[in-house]
Amino acid sequence: MRPLCRLALTLPVYACLVTAALASSSGGHALVELMDLLRAKGVLTDLEYSRISRIMENEARELTERTRNLEVRAHELQVLEQELREREMDLDARIRATKTQESPEVTPTPITDHALSPWATEKQEIPPGSPEAPVRRGGYEKGLGLFASSTDSFSLYLGGLLQTDARFYDTHSLESRRTKFDVRRSRLLAHGNAFHRLSYRLALEFQGADARRLLDAYVDMAALPYVILRAGQFKEPFGLEQSGEDAHIFFAERSMGYYLTPRRDVGFMAHASLWDDHMTYAAGLFTGDGMDDAASGYVSDPEWTGRLTGSPFKKASTKWLRGLHLGGSLSYARIDRTNVNLQIKTAGLTTFFDVASSAKFNVIRDAGRRIRTGAELAWAYGPLLLFSEYTRIRFEDIQTSSTQFDFRVNDAYLALVWFITGEEPGYERGVFQPVRPLRSVWDGGWGGWSLGLRYDTCSADSGVYDSLIQEGYSVREASAYTVALNWYLDSHSRLILDATRTDFDKPLLVSRDPLTGSAIFSDREDVFTARFQFQF
Repeated sequence: MRPLCRLALTLPVYACLVTAALASSSGGHALVELMDLLRAKGVLTDLEYSRISRIMENEARELTERTRNLEVRAHELQVLEQELREREMDLDARIRATKTQESPEVTPTPITDHALSPWATEKQEIPPGSPEAPVRRGGYEKGLGLFASSTDSFSLYLGGLLQTDARFYDTHSLESRRTKFDVRRSRLLAHGNAFHRLSYRLALEFQGADARRLLDAYVDMAALPYVILRAGQFKEPFGLEQSGEDAHIFFAERSMGYYLTPRRDVGFMAHASLWDDHMTYAAGLFTGDGMDDAASGYVSDPEWTGRLTGSPFKKASTKWLRGLHLGGSLSYARIDRTNVNLQIKTAGLTTFFDVASSAKFNVIRDAGRRIRTGAELAWAYGPLLLFSEYTRIRFEDIQTSSTQFDFRVNDAYLALVWFITGEEPGYERGVFQPVRPLRSVWDGGWGGWSLGLRYDTCSADSGVYDSLIQEGYSVREASAYTVALNWYLDSHSRLILDATRTDFDKPLLVSRDPLTGSAIFSDREDVFTARFQFQF
């Protein structure tokens, strides 16, 4: 009977010990001491003691491994939750932008320099203090900047842009080599929505000679579902490159054809994006004299400017057709002699063609018309972007004391950009969208890298040397070759390394000797630009 008694006593103890082992995270010193006591009393044999110890060790190892796996999964879930939150914010922004085009009951999103604001319909006001009243809030929203909102009918977004350059010039003359440091742009931006149907934008420039200069000041009003009215000072709708944001260009400077476009002016415009962004239009009347602080002429006729763009295959099943974009622009104005002012610059901001209401031998006394035409093409496929423009400006009936003549200037460029790290450039509502790297350097990635190539040629009529410009102080033709490397550290910071060679058809005055004052001429200019850009 002794073995049976012993077995009856051992089994409950064995079960208790196993249960304690399973419940213990490390085996426990108290449990080990209890087992030692039971073995000393003869309740547990050496074999049973050994088996229970192995069970406890195995369970402890499995429990530790499970804990480690749970910690890893918890960390992965936190990272995934953060990524989903960011994607949800981006998706909400896109959904709002889409719904504002499709449904007239959605408040328009804040506009950017080039955006075509959606429309909205008046909403019934909610009394303050009502449970349905909107919450006052503020913070930062990706792509729009710092914001404050008191009700669903008013919002204010604040942003800024800073571009700091270092340029090295080489015109193949020891006396003319130089390095220049410059704050290229320093701007403060404010934009948002007001009272359901209005969007606004203000932009101030704090850089250089244009310090504290008002760049943009306009209001958009959603008059009809397909008509948005804009009034104030803003960019005239002309060309692909000119219409885009300064912060989103792929080279340090735009092409030479940019100086043939109308740029900013005061006026009125109607514009919209139609048929799910398959087409955009913009047309308006402007003073024709430039920005508000520019000198005005005595001709009171307005300047007519319009632009029409299309992405006919945006929803096509064939992927390589979706990124095709076409567009054209036209501008017409009756002008006087004060409007015959044209300055064209290189990528190093050197003026090589300069007309400022004066001809070669006589002052310009009158002028007839100024006509601008432009054609644009862009094609995006995956990480590749190809785009090109042709721009022409024509001045008619230029009169001096001795002659009357016409002259024109043409520019054409072709650019190719390859996003090495796989980002896909976006095009919406008539302009290129900002590039966001797939993984920023602050998240352990390489940021976004792109390589750009561009060929640009600009030429005026051959007769300008005889009747309009002084040889040496201006040249008729220039051709530029550009290589640019962009490093997008994150969505806000970028480093640009840009090298451009510009060849002139005749030697151009590039500088003067600081000691003797003698003129230094060169038939080419090489400029290397390093730029750091920050925007929010």
